Amino acid sequence: MSNDANKLRQRQEIRKYLVFAGMFLLFVGCMWLIFAPSKEERQREERNAGFNSELPDPRGAGIEADKIAAYEQADMKRRQEEKMRTLEDFSALADENRQNETSSPVVEIPQERESESASSYRGSGNRRNGAISSSTSAYNDINATLGSFYEAPREDPEKEH
Repeated sequence: MSNDANKLRQRQEIRKYLVFAGMFLLFVGCMWLIFAPSKEERQREERNAGFNSELPDPRGAGIEADKIAAYEQADMKRRQEEKMRTLEDFSALADENRQNETSSPVVEIPQERESESASSYRGSGNRRNGAISSSTSAYNDINATLGSFYEAPREDPEKEH
């Protein structure tokens, strides 16, 4: 009887291990069905095979491919900003000159009191001021034209009639 009891106990242990193995395989199968990559994900992975898709592509994102081009682009941007700053300074100077012209007249110093070198210096200064004022007036005219470009046209009764 002990022999039959031992065989029965061994069979129950074998069945227990078979049930555990079957449950484990069932668990693994369910997990694979839940977390397995889809066909689309597999195709995407195959296309990106060998590439690090986390890094940006320099051709599409506006990133320069080499340092020289990046430095040239930065230098060009700096020059453009400097030009804009100069234009803003010129505009401020033009506004200041316009306010000075309207608020107070220019007082001339008699030439008989000045020496010859001072006279020649003042003459070049007047030419420079004349050039600045003519340039300023042209700039203001262009700004006025551009400012009125988007205004609604005046109503004209003849055209409407």
